Amino acid sequence: MMPVKECIDFGTLCAANPNAGVRTAAMKLFAELYHHLGEAIRNFLTEIKESTMKVVEEEFKKITPYKKGEFKSSRVGKGDAAEELAAAPAGGDLLDCMPREDISK
Repeated sequence: MMPVKECIDFGTLCAANPNAGVRTAAMKLFAELYHHLGEAIRNFLTEIKESTMKVVEEEFKKITPYKKGEFKSSRVGKGDAAEELAAAPAGGDLLDCMPREDISK
């Protein structure tokens, strides 16, 4: 899981990029974060230029945020990854899901 503040800071940096593809990806990132976080994301978007913020606001108008408890995470794997996901404990420690190697030599 990635810290939200770092993700928003990265998106803010990308929103000022001269490359249109990077700016578009930043808008999609903000839209997805808004979808999950709702209005709380606005507190973190203080460093964005006013013209860029207008575009972000237009993106937000198109999205209805999830209500608390509405989003259910689902992971789908194919082939060997599907077997590993099925065998992994739900909500367990991520490190317990990783294979171990003996590096003592």
